[in-house]
Amino acid sequence: MGAEAELRRTGSGIISIDNDDMTAQNCWTLRAEAGLPYQESLHWNVVPWYLGTAEGIAAPGKTEIQRSGPFLHEVMALLPSLEVVVPMGRKAQAGWAAYQARYAPKVHTLPTWHPSPRVFASRPAARQEVLEVLREAARMLGAA
Repeated sequence: MGAEAELRRTGSGIISIDNDDMTAQNCWTLRAEAGLPYQESLHWNVVPWYLGTAEGIAAPGKTEIQRSGPFLHEVMALLPSLEVVVPMGRKAQAGWAAYQARYAPKVHTLPTWHPSPRVFASRPAARQEVLEVLREAARMLGAA
């Protein structure tokens, strides 16, 4: 096995609600069920680059979350009318909280579970809780 084998990984290598994986499918399905229009939502990972190896993805640590701040700032600059953020999972919540305190104190925040199949399998109520949070976001935006 050469370098080519080391570079293989599953998924597209980019973050997208359109990816062919169960987390993306959960996001897509829950967004639609909640009545949150595609045009009114943007999905962004707190760390927007691939973490891990050819064998699998890794969760971001405190250092990666801190390093991602300037990238989040760039995205936020493109969203001057942002009203609601739904950080999904503890890592996203930590990254958003640090950013929000300094740069976006008036943006409504509705934290919820990460939409991964592992979370939904281990916490049966999590899917419904995510759905309710997304419904609340839709209501706040006047979409539902």
